[in-house]
Amino acid sequence: MIRSLFAPAILSAMLFTGCSQAAEAPAAPAPAATAQPAMPRLSAFDTISACLYRHRNDGRMESCIFEYATACNELSEEGATPEGVVRCHNEEADAWERHLAEARETMAASMSSGGQAALAAAQDAWLVSRDADCAMLASFYAGTQSALAEQAICRARLTGRRAIQLILWDLNYPPY
Repeated sequence: MIRSLFAPAILSAMLFTGCSQAAEAPAAPAPAATAQPAMPRLSAFDTISACLYRHRNDGRMESCIFEYATACNELSEEGATPEGVVRCHNEEADAWERHLAEARETMAASMSSGGQAALAAAQDAWLVSRDADCAMLASFYAGTQSALAEQAICRARLTGRRAIQLILWDLNYPPY
């Protein structure tokens, strides 16, 4: 009962103090001629990390592939120009490379030396296959900006899939 009687008085005092301080505050500087974004864009790595975290239990981690590149192309000044597609997809591919390296390190830490050697051999073979597949797809557009875009898109897609595969292997193996 006593608390409810004092609440209006405390609230009034807070409002009055806030208003008097606001009146004494210097005027805010005029806004700049160009509008600044409301919040900074997340990095490709952070965007993918957040997506993987969101989908860690629902079996939809693959939906994280191209989440960053799509947003990057929609929000950047370059937009979906060939140069923008290449830049955004290369940023995403580089981020997936980091996730892949982390997943590989995490897996290797719990493996025997024989298992680590097998993982390294599998990773080396996968890398050769990825690069050959992406080069083949890019060859359809040889000599054009689209070849670079296809290379970047392919590298992001296949590296994302491989990173997710290692993440899931680390979570599920050994199965006992």
